[in-house]
Amino acid sequence: MQQFIAKFQKDIQGVMSGFDRVLFRASLRRLTHSLGMKWYLSQNDILCKQYEDHVKAVSQKVKKAAVEPFQRQDLLVKHVYGGDDKEKIARAYAAERGITEGDVCALTALELAPTFQHYKTDMVIRPRPCLTIYHYRIDPDFGWMHARMQTWFPFYVHICINGREWLSRRMDREGLRYFRQENCFPWVEDIPRAQQLFQEQLAVNWTERLQPFAQRLNPLHEEIFGNYPTQYYWSAFQCEWATDILGSRQFHRRTHHRFQKPRQRLRWVCGPETSTHRH
Repeated sequence: MQQFIAKFQKDIQGVMSGFDRVLFRASLRRLTHSLGMKWYLSQNDILCKQYEDHVKAVSQKVKKAAVEPFQRQDLLVKHVYGGDDKEKIARAYAAERGITEGDVCALTALELAPTFQHYKTDMVIRPRPCLTIYHYRIDPDFGWMHARMQTWFPFYVHICINGREWLSRRMDREGLRYFRQENCFPWVEDIPRAQQLFQEQLAVNWTERLQPFAQRLNPLHEEIFGNYPTQYYWSAFQCEWATDILGSRQFHRRTHHRFQKPRQRLRWVCGPETSTHRH
């Protein structure tokens, strides 16, 4: 990348690097192993053989609590199936209702996830179909995003955000003009300032920012774990870091032939006066 930038430096107007798609995962580390599940059951006077009934009852309570805010706002609450495109459903509903900020919809689905199963006198971890809840929203800071949680122990949470959505909203608040095409920025009024805003992402206290979304997914967390306290540990499960190279049309003409191979993860989009290459 640096060699490429150096070679075409005279035709490059600026470079911006930052998060693209990021998927965070939250896990309850006291429950990520079989012994932890046995301890939880013991603390609640539940036998291992009673786990199945217990988890099904808890799952239904969690689902009811998780979708209640959406029902109260008269928003879509729907169960979807394997072939359904959840993102498409949510975006279509947001467009239909004219939603530009706040909650969009809550979707539920039956998905394979790591959970527990009673086996002989022990608890073992196995992938099983679990009811999963999705919260879609247009956040004031993160923009379009979703948070999901399996409603069976150990209640893994995943939150997906888009770093470019975050940057767009940050530039809006800054009053910085730009042109956005899909997930690229063919033109930005002040590229160095935009990069400074991008850098703010690296200083975010992600645990503090993401925890409220987990609490909305499971408002019953403290009740469930009253006898066996445990809190979420956050990690970046999948993280995409992208570089936008903003250049003139001359830059586009000189370089477009270099990015025709399917294996090269690079694309360009053209604005009125510029082209952008993404790595």
